[in-house]
Amino acid sequence: MVHHRQDRLRPAACDSTLSPQTINCPFRLVSSLPTSHSANIFSAMFMPLTANSVIASAAGDGRVRIFDVHWSLGSASPKPRSTLACFTDRAKRLALEPGNPHLLWACSEDGTVHQYDLRQRHECTRDGSCMPFIRFGQSLNCVTM
Repeated sequence: MVHHRQDRLRPAACDSTLSPQTINCPFRLVSSLPTSHSANIFSAMFMPLTANSVIASAAGDGRVRIFDVHWSLGSASPKPRSTLACFTDRAKRLALEPGNPHLLWACSEDGTVHQYDLRQRHECTRDGSCMPFIRFGQSLNCVTM
């Protein structure tokens, strides 16, 4: 069984690029993955049980994007396999269910938490037409499961 290593993934500071790194100290940049986010990435995680090949990212553009690293590396403008645009403000943090490569949660400064099942098609627009998993009356900066 291959375990995912969150310590191998770093969003570049003040950037919209993901930077997978080696797991041995000192950390060494393996590659650079442009994400097409239009604002800084606040959270990025490898999906569990994907052999570090699927990355979810949440950014200041209010979007969560899912990338398959093997399809994306080497491409000048990699296309995400999913773009989830449910938030009306900045998407801040992601949470994963250990051992489940299909579910993730994301929170936003718009006060909502959305749950996504990557096995199902999800269409959402930033106009708020998507029903959140939960809605709070204040800005959210973290989510854990």
